[in-house]
Amino acid sequence: AASAADALHERMRALFAASDEANLTRNPIEALFRGDLRFAERFGDYLSDAYFAAEKRAADDDLAALATIDRAALAPEARGSYDVFRYTRAIDRRGYEPQLLAATQVRPIDHFAGAQIFVPQLASGESVAPFRSVADYEANLKRLGGYIEYLDGAIARMREGLASGVTQPKLVVRNMIEQFDNLLAEGVEGSTFYKPAKAFPDDVPEAQRERLAQDYARFIRERLNPAHARMRDFLRDDYLPRARDSVGLGQMPGGAALYRYLVERTTTT
Repeated sequence: AASAADALHERMRALFAASDEANLTRNPIEALFRGDLRFAERFGDYLSDAYFAAEKRAADDDLAALATIDRAALAPEARGSYDVFRYTRAIDRRGYEPQLLAATQVRPIDHFAGAQIFVPQLASGESVAPFRSVADYEANLKRLGGYIEYLDGAIARMREGLASGVTQPKLVVRNMIEQFDNLLAEGVEGSTFYKPAKAFPDDVPEAQRERLAQDYARFIRERLNPAHARMRDFLRDDYLPRARDSVGLGQMPGGAALYRYLVERTTTT
C-alpha cells in the first residue's frame, strides 16, 4: 500500500512539474522573475485570443490529468497538495469564462500593475533581469521589442473595451497618462531603459560597450519612446474622453461578477 501511494505521489509531482514548466513557456516574464533565463529574449503574448485559449486549455488539461490520480489512495500529506492544485487550477480556469474574460482582457493595463510600471524596473539593471554579459544586454533589447508589441496590442484591446463599454475609470487613465508622460520626459540617455548602458560590468568587453550604448540609444529614440508616445496619445485623446466616471468594478458591464470572482480568488471565501 505504501509503495502504491508513493507511486501515485510521484505521478502527481510529475504533473505539478510539467504544469509549471508549461506555464513558464507560455509566460516567460514569470520565468525571468524566478531567475530562469531560458526565455530571457521573450516578453510574451498575454493579450491574444490564442493566449487566453491556451491558458484555459492548460487548466483543463491539468485538472483532467489530476482526476486520473486516486486521491483516496494518496498518503494524507499528499492529499493537501492534491487539493491545493485542484483548487488553484479550477479557479484559474474560471477566470477564462467568457463573462469574466470580457471584463478583463480589454483592460490590460492600469496605474498599479501595468507593464509600464514593472518593465522599466526590469530593464533598468537594478531588478531581477541580469546585465552581466553581452548576451544579457542583447536579450533585454529583444525582450523590449516584445514589450512594444504588447503596448500596441493593449491599445487594440482597449479599443474593444470602448466598443463594449468596459473601460478603466477616468481616475486610473489620468494616472497612466502621467506615467507615460514621465517616461517620455526622461529622453534617451536619461531614460530608465538606458541605465544599463551607463554601468557596464567587467565581463562586457570594452570593445562592445560603445556599440551596445549606441544600440540602446537608437532603440529608445526610434522604437521605445514612439511606442510610449502612441500609448500616451491614445489614452489622452481617444480613451480618456470615453472612459467611465465611476470607479468600482461593479459599475461597469460584467463588473459585479468579476468582483465576486476576485474576492473568491484572493481570499478563498
